[in-house]
Amino acid sequence: HGIRPDALVFMRYNEEKDSYEIQENTVINEEGELTAQLQIDRPGVYLLVNRFTWLNAWGAELDDDGYEKGYVPGADDIAPTGDWEHNEDTGDILKLADKDYLMKCIESSGATFNVSTPEQLATACYYANCCRLDRGNTPHIEINIENDIDLAGIDWAPIGWDMAGVDHRFTGNINGNGHTIKNLTVKQRYKSGFIGDSIMCTVIDLKIENADVQGTECGVLIGSDLNSVISKVECSGVVNGGSAGSLAGDARGTNYTDCKADVIVNGENFGNKYYSYYDKDNARVSEEFGRPEKLKVKGSKVVREAGLEEKYENLGWNISTGLKRNAENETELDLGKLYGSGEYTVELTAWKDGYYIPISEPVKVVVK
Repeated sequence: HGIRPDALVFMRYNEEKDSYEIQENTVINEEGELTAQLQIDRPGVYLLVNRFTWLNAWGAELDDDGYEKGYVPGADDIAPTGDWEHNEDTGDILKLADKDYLMKCIESSGATFNVSTPEQLATACYYANCCRLDRGNTPHIEINIENDIDLAGIDWAPIGWDMAGVDHRFTGNINGNGHTIKNLTVKQRYKSGFIGDSIMCTVIDLKIENADVQGTECGVLIGSDLNSVISKVECSGVVNGGSAGSLAGDARGTNYTDCKADVIVNGENFGNKYYSYYDKDNARVSEEFGRPEKLKVKGSKVVREAGLEEKYENLGWNISTGLKRNAENETELDLGKLYGSGEYTVELTAWKDGYYIPISEPVKVVVK
């Protein structure tokens, strides 16, 4: 499932050497349903394995087996990597990816994909997950969706992933241009969604309809995210798994604007109140803890009680403009030194049970 055909191989346990040996006479049939066959003439214990995962687990060099010359197309400034194919569930992406289309996008527009079909969308996913720039960095990618796309019957593998020693989180931009991705199906072990793992990416003006997402850290749009911007995104469907949310799973610092969700998460409709598991759990911790501290306003200054830095961890000011400021060594916050005239809202926050939560009632400050 989601494995390169040339990765499948049988192994037999050699009792004398106390080790498994690759059976080179494994026969792979790629027609129809993928099958692997082996003529067995000796009794013993046999395994059917992904050879790259197996060899990698034992620290073997994979140059010959894992990085065949010319397997992944690239341009002069691209160094292909087989890490994703060897270690992750790639779903139907390898089957759908159009390598001629990939080369055309890379060479003509510097990794801008204007997609109208499932094959083109899968190609963008393939590039984002497989290729690195010659500096070793994950490539920046632009995806412009130019038509409604139906993914019915397709096992989707998320865009963006990471593992120990490999950071391939999605950092690009997706513009849905008001179009809809229909019948998204994602069933991954972890970080499951249309996007798997992302950091500081942007998704705008996109609809995902009738999605079915399963896994741990899962949501219709994103499985795991840090500090991305999600704007005018609408999602509907069903999400089941651990750390599950409607739009996103474990999403921290994610900025949502004008988004809508009609998603059943583990049997519960989160509605538009919570877009991620993080949002909901953060709200639970905040509600249980309450807001016991009080702030005072003196002109353009907000004043807190002294000694709170000994009571709370990572004490901070949270200002309505989006600014977060350390408050451990600051009992007074003078907004007049930070901003021009206007009205601002300020609250005190702290680290509690794994979340930054508000610990004071918000106050309004007018700077004249």
